[in-house]
Amino acid sequence: MWHTQLTWFVLAICLVSFAPKQANALVPATPAEYDCQTLLETASKDGDQYDWRDLVFVEHCDRIKRLWRLTSEQGLGATPQFWHGDVEARRLPKEFGSNMPILRVVFPERVFFETDRADLREEALRVVEIVAESMRKEMPDVALFVAGHADSRGSKTHNYNLSVRRANAIAEAIMDRGINNASVWRVGFGKDLPLVAGESEESWALNRRVEFLFAPKPIVAATHLASSVDNACSASSEAETRKCLKNADPKPRVVVEIPKSKNRETVTPSSDGKVEVTPSTTHIESDPQAPSRMVVDPVGTRKILIDPINRKATTVAGI
Repeated sequence: MWHTQLTWFVLAICLVSFAPKQANALVPATPAEYDCQTLLETASKDGDQYDWRDLVFVEHCDRIKRLWRLTSEQGLGATPQFWHGDVEARRLPKEFGSNMPILRVVFPERVFFETDRADLREEALRVVEIVAESMRKEMPDVALFVAGHADSRGSKTHNYNLSVRRANAIAEAIMDRGINNASVWRVGFGKDLPLVAGESEESWALNRRVEFLFAPKPIVAATHLASSVDNACSASSEAETRKCLKNADPKPRVVVEIPKSKNRETVTPSSDGKVEVTPSTTHIESDPQAPSRMVVDPVGTRKILIDPINRKATTVAGI
C-alpha cells in the first residue's frame, strides 16, 4: 500500500491535490497545473509492470487534460465545470485495496435540450463528439455515467422520466459514435438531488443539469453517486440546507448500461402511463404526459442499484 500512498503524496506536492476536502467531496480541477509524466514516474513497478492502482491515477490525470483540451478546441459557448476527487477504499469492494479517482464534468442543461424536451440540440452533438473521442482513447474498463437532473418545478414523476430520457439520449448518442471497449451508463434523478437550495431562476438553472462521471470501474462511479446526497442542497445557512434536503427525495435508482448492440427497443405507453413489456425487454417508469415513445431497457444489460439512504451501490440482475 506504501506505493499508492507515495503516489498521493507526490501528487499533492507536485500537482493539485486529488484528495477531497471531506468525504465524497470533489474539488475543482485545474488541468493546466497537472504533470501526468511526473505522476507516472512516481508509480510503483514490479520489473516492467506498473501497479494498476497507481496507473489509474495516471490515466485519471491524462483524462482530465484530454477532456479539457478537446473542450477548449471546440470553443463551446458554455464552458463545463470539472470536479475531481476519489472514492475511499473502505467504501469499495475489497479487491480494489486503494482509493479510486472520480471525475465529474457538468454542462448547463441548456447546452443539450430545449425546455421540457429530450431531443439533442446541435450544440449537444458537439459535446457528444468530444466525450466519444476522449472515450476512444481510454482503457477498456473505464466507465462513463451520464446522469440527468431536473429543477424543482413540475411533478416528481414527470421530472424523473424527463431526466431518464435525456440521460438516455446523450448516452446512446455517445455509444453510437464508437467508444472502443469502454462502457456507458445512464441514470435519471429528476429533481431529487438538487445542487443548491432555493426557488430562484439561478438555483433552477444550477439544478437543471447533465453530469458526466468518469471512473476506472462502473462500481466506483456508482458508489460515488450513492453518496451524492451528502453534497446536495448547498445553501448560505443550515436552515436552508435542511429545508432543501427535506424536500429532496434521494430514493434508490437503477443505473443501466447502454448496450453496444442495436437491440434497444421502444414501446408506446398506454393512456394510464404503463408500458407493455415484451419478453425481450424490461420496464421503466413512464409518464402519461411524456412523449409517446418510451425507451425500454433490453434484458441482459448490466445494472447497478444506487441506494442514497444507505450510501451503497450494488450490482444487480433482473430488475
